[in-house]
Amino acid sequence: MTEEFKVVAITYLGLKEIQAKLKLRFSRFEDVLGPLQLATGKVGSSTNYQIRIRETSPQPATEIMLPVATARTDLDALLHVLGISREDLFWIHPRAGGALRRHVVDVLFAKLEEPEPLIQILVGPRQVGKTTSIRHLIKEWSGDTHYASADGVVGEHGPWLQRNWQEALLKGEGTLLVLDEIQKVDNWTEHVKALWDKTKSRGIRVVLLGSTSLSHLLISSGRESLAGRFESIYVPHWSFPEAAEAFGATVEEFALFGGYPKAMELAHDSARWSEYMGQSVINPIIDIDIFQQGHFRQLDGLRRSFRVFCEGVDDEINYSSFLREIQSGGNIDIVKRYLTGYTNSFLFSQVPQIDDNGHVDPKAKSRLMVNCPAIYSFGRSSFEDISTDRTRFQQSVASELMKVPNKMFGYWQKSEEVGMDYYLKTPDNQIFGVYIGKPKSTRSASKSFEGFRKTFSRARIVSVDEGNFEQFLVGQRAFLEAAGI
Repeated sequence: MTEEFKVVAITYLGLKEIQAKLKLRFSRFEDVLGPLQLATGKVGSSTNYQIRIRETSPQPATEIMLPVATARTDLDALLHVLGISREDLFWIHPRAGGALRRHVVDVLFAKLEEPEPLIQILVGPRQVGKTTSIRHLIKEWSGDTHYASADGVVGEHGPWLQRNWQEALLKGEGTLLVLDEIQKVDNWTEHVKALWDKTKSRGIRVVLLGSTSLSHLLISSGRESLAGRFESIYVPHWSFPEAAEAFGATVEEFALFGGYPKAMELAHDSARWSEYMGQSVINPIIDIDIFQQGHFRQLDGLRRSFRVFCEGVDDEINYSSFLREIQSGGNIDIVKRYLTGYTNSFLFSQVPQIDDNGHVDPKAKSRLMVNCPAIYSFGRSSFEDISTDRTRFQQSVASELMKVPNKMFGYWQKSEEVGMDYYLKTPDNQIFGVYIGKPKSTRSASKSFEGFRKTFSRARIVSVDEGNFEQFLVGQRAFLEAAGI
């Protein structure tokens, strides 16, 4: 197998069917995953392909391998010869016109296959693949499934939920019930609680998902109503390895446009990229998720605040200054509500200052950060790369550190001259100080390193700069472990 070929699709057609349709001669090989059958062929004068079939698969899993540069058209040519359509394929690579299978699918399978699983609720930003992941889950589920979306449901909230729950129950034990746009059902947490308590012994598996505002609704009311009945699974913005796998993105492209898959696909055209980010990501979050759920009276100030917050990232949060830039009157409470809406919608995060005891300092100001590079580029209308825009680089590092699960995250500042860009404590109580970029002043960096180690005796310090940024992007936690001193 040459390096130009990549698996771009998977079908359940077996060895005999493939041989009959393509007249191929397979050879037996071994690789790290076990024995496989491999054949090379050609369709017409231009489409070269390889077929790989793993003998260890519980059912036939035929991998179609094509050059990624021409995968979209080549796949259609090969499928024509096979006499099947794209709908007959189990999986298609994004560069062949499909969708990347995110890790959350495996997480859901593991949780739903437990003897007594809880309700699984997917939360996370818009347009990062929550619904697509559910489609993968449904396609791979071995039992019956029932999917319904509350989008467009008017005036029959409780009955709609009960009707779909009942349809899943009628299909029997082990049925997967997926309810999308659940936040549009009035009082949904109480309805779900009642239905779950009455029927959980009958063995259906339940997954709920909705808009970005769903996480806020869980915090404000759902945790009490559904306490002990659910687990929330966070689906983050896309990582660099995912963007590189799906679209061939470089480090520089990811630092400019990364976070949203469709936006990454449009990275070659900044005008189309900006239009997509505005119409499909930012505006729906502001106009629907934040404005409607936050019960604001006016939309203009909320919209202006997005640009103001983007300009204020990497600085300490100053509500009075934000208020002056957003509108001429009012009080800082409205600005706080704006920012809460944006943080609940996964556009921004507030990074707290950590005191010398490793706790959040309630008296100190938090700093503002964006949750992925695309938000920074769109919000500032800036496409300067990380070599010329230090704030962009710092924000890119911070947004990746935010993806480390179950961590304590903040910044440490002892004095104007002594501080650490980021403080991160992992669930196993490892402490890392993260220093961004090459120090402008060796003396200042030395003081910061010494001060941090003296304050946190078990801490390890990691420097992230342009030279090791790609290694950091590939795996944040692994990088911290390997590079920490």
